[in-house]
Amino acid sequence: MSNLSEKDKKFLEKQIAKKVRDELDKEDFEDTAWLKAFSQAKGKKDQAKVIYIEIRSQDLWDSEIEDFEAEVTAKAKKIRDQQIKTDKDEYFRKGKLEFFNKRQEIDYLTQKESNEYRAAMKRYLDYEKSPDPNEITQHNLDRERLKIIYWEKVYKNKKPKISKTNIDKTNIKMSSDNLSSKLKKLTKLYKSGTLSKAEFEKAKNKLLE
Repeated sequence: MSNLSEKDKKFLEKQIAKKVRDELDKEDFEDTAWLKAFSQAKGKKDQAKVIYIEIRSQDLWDSEIEDFEAEVTAKAKKIRDQQIKTDKDEYFRKGKLEFFNKRQEIDYLTQKESNEYRAAMKRYLDYEKSPDPNEITQHNLDRERLKIIYWEKVYKNKKPKISKTNIDKTNIKMSSDNLSSKLKKLTKLYKSGTLSKAEFEKAKNKLLE
């Protein structure tokens, strides 16, 4: 799930509209949203229901967006962890050893680490020039040590190239705004007397289908 497609937005709109309509039909209101609506309507229940639609719809959208962001973050972390493991496996399979240059040592290693690293590197390179069977164990240890240090300081700290789509909340909310704006227009017509209560309810129900 990289971003909400138009199809996903429409599906989510319908799900939210259905939930809000069910709450209205059963008068099973979410307490916080209902209190806000009732307060804004100054105690007028019919008007409170109209306001409740807008408040509750937006609340549900916000909740869905939070879930969406959490899912994207979790998936990005999973991808990053997998990429690190893949990079590590590939790095340790390499036959050729990579060494820090002086600039990298300054950037990545403390003075103590640099001294230990250079000592291990010298032993390793000396052995490569003139192999000594008595030093093979130390040579293998030095090789692994040099690989681990390089991995820990360079590769592991690199940001894996993950295509993580930025979540545009404004863009996503536009879909809910379409519903809200239409409801606002209906509300104005109802409050102005242009629409009767029956006409308003019929238009509202059609919108929420």
